[in-house]
Amino acid sequence: MSIKLVESVRAIALKINKGLANIFNKRIFRQASTIEAQIKPLVSAALLSSPEIRSLSSGTLRIDFGLTQDPSADIVNAVTNSLSVKVRRAIATASDIKGGISITLQPTDYNNLFSLSVATQITEKGEVLPWLEWLLTLGQQVVVIADFGVEYGSYGRTGGGRMVKGAAPFKVNSQYAGTVDRNFITRAVEKISPQIQNIIIKALQ
Repeated sequence: MSIKLVESVRAIALKINKGLANIFNKRIFRQASTIEAQIKPLVSAALLSSPEIRSLSSGTLRIDFGLTQDPSADIVNAVTNSLSVKVRRAIATASDIKGGISITLQPTDYNNLFSLSVATQITEKGEVLPWLEWLLTLGQQVVVIADFGVEYGSYGRTGGGRMVKGAAPFKVNSQYAGTVDRNFITRAVEKISPQIQNIIIKALQ
């Protein structure tokens, strides 16, 4: 293949890629806010229907942590409001197109959640329990609260259980336990990832 022919092919490829990049840029910048508006309710619904949020609202986790109020709405709102859709303008060369859309959800330090007033619980003895941090990051590690564990029954402020000496060492229920990289937030988002992808694809059509 001659040098002139190669140059001609590259020029055509560059022209095509520039055209595609222009189409992308025109569409995606107009659609970014729409994409965000459509994804937020999906995230909210996925979290609200998760086993962990339901249990915090009126189940085992609420009893285990001795919660005196339902923290569900505050947690779901904080996670959902952290959602951000950002667009990188597409730039074309003869060989490829660089650019795209990035969706971020939930800061990795979880400060938006750990700073919530509902993220801790004051015990009857005045101790501060950072229960949300335990749920999201400690997995199945034993939480040392002296040598107390949970005894279920018509006890305590929740009416479902109490901390008692001599019970098994306390740790987050294995059914709900999470780590920094894998917890009820990541599990909920994984379930709706195909729907999120469809929203982005439709926005570009």
